[in-house]
Amino acid sequence: MKVTVLYGENIEASRKRFFEIIDTIRKRGWEIVRLSGSEDLGNSIASISLFESERLFVLEDIQKTKREDLIWLAARKIDANLLIWNKGSVPVEIRKILPRNTRFEEYKIPKKIFQFLDSFYPGNHKQALNLFHQVIKNETPEFVVAMLSRQLRDIYLAKNDFSLLAYPKWKNQKLRMLSERFSIKKLIKIINLLSQADFDSKTGKTDLVLSIDLIIVEELE
Repeated sequence: MKVTVLYGENIEASRKRFFEIIDTIRKRGWEIVRLSGSEDLGNSIASISLFESERLFVLEDIQKTKREDLIWLAARKIDANLLIWNKGSVPVEIRKILPRNTRFEEYKIPKKIFQFLDSFYPGNHKQALNLFHQVIKNETPEFVVAMLSRQLRDIYLAKNDFSLLAYPKWKNQKLRMLSERFSIKKLIKIINLLSQADFDSKTGKTDLVLSIDLIIVEELE
């Protein structure tokens, strides 16, 4: 079986690639067969005629798939194609089980986004605003806001209870340093403003980029 795995922290990019591949294969006239990780994967594939090569099996979230099913896939010499999309990283133990010729495509978050996130703190509005507009030249504002919201959530947790953050030591230290730049009151206010800006943009009440610009200028001054 020919297996392709799309994964990485840049969920938006990997997801886009996932649907692009499916759309391309469908236009070729191939049948798309969606599999569920919770079902008996081996029997599901075996029950479908595999003599026709023009078929693409699709599986989402490989970590929900039973280990026995992955071993079954790797052990069988099946003339079929399997496309897997996984949210985040692929555990080493799963990589070892998949066929040796499995193709992995990793989608990383651009470094520029992390630079923007690290610049987002009170007293640094000029740099944060500049980096924000550099980032949205290549990334959607919605994705950047989602990343920022997650970062602020982590900073809030860092100010209260580090045990809630399952991150490496170096990342916890960075979050601790950033948390010292915010007051709890300021964090809560910005988190609420981001949430409102996201909601208003989705309902057509305001432009998301303009809303973020205002938050940066007014709250990080």
